[in-house]
Amino acid sequence: MQPQSSLDNLKGLHTALNKVVKYHALDPPDPSRFLGIPRELRDLIYKEHLIATNKWGEDFCLNEKSRLLDRGTMLPHFLPSIGRVNRQVRSEVTEVILRACSDMVVQTEGSYIEFIIKWLETYENVNSFDWIKRLCVPTMYHMNRDMYKHNPTMHFIMRCSKLRRLSLTFHASATTIGDPNTPIHRMTRRPLNEFMDYYDLHHILGCECLEELRLDGILPSKPSKRVEIFSVYTPIHRNARRNDEDTLETLVQFGRWAKDSFAKKRQTVVVHIQKRRGHFVWWGDMETL
Repeated sequence: MQPQSSLDNLKGLHTALNKVVKYHALDPPDPSRFLGIPRELRDLIYKEHLIATNKWGEDFCLNEKSRLLDRGTMLPHFLPSIGRVNRQVRSEVTEVILRACSDMVVQTEGSYIEFIIKWLETYENVNSFDWIKRLCVPTMYHMNRDMYKHNPTMHFIMRCSKLRRLSLTFHASATTIGDPNTPIHRMTRRPLNEFMDYYDLHHILGCECLEELRLDGILPSKPSKRVEIFSVYTPIHRNARRNDEDTLETLVQFGRWAKDSFAKKRQTVVVHIQKRRGHFVWWGDMETL
């Protein structure tokens, strides 16, 4: 009798579960009370949440760890928890973050830029690229012409049609070339047109809302006495044999070209130049062209 009783209990449970599933499948859930309040109030709630989680007004950095978390699914694991409630809330939270952040910092290795573009394209019925107002590129990617016909970083920049401030960083090795006419192949200034063609920098004129352009130049490291003897074979130390001003002169020329070219379009763009050593970006000693 006991096995029959257990079987009857299972049948009863199965019937009850079918009724529950059928009920919820046929009757759609009630609309969210939170999404029913005005968007302005929701934005204020998002702001308070971001302040409480220390994510308000900071640089929004998409780094290698973020890409690995999201590869394949594009789920925003790097967003705060409130950004994973549903698609609408995710879209609204991301917009609030990108509009408020001091800079959106992106790495520029080719496949990484492709990931960022695919991630932003997951937001439906909205141009998520317009949310980006301030963009910082810590190091311009050295293009592989066999993989990319056009610079993927500039392609991403051009899609940010509402961009107001753009910060680009170039190492001295990008603005200099080896001079084969010298016995130790010292570095000399890279021609401006060659520099712009290599990075597809002509397309920067397509940023119609741009107001400020920051150019960050990393000076070559100075060789110590211990490695001076090997400087002939080490490019970064060969750069140091030249005057520091020479190594970044091409970057200064590009800044002047950008300012004059935007002026011809009757678009006022303030161009800043910074020269520094090391890996930390600090916009303290800037020169306005």
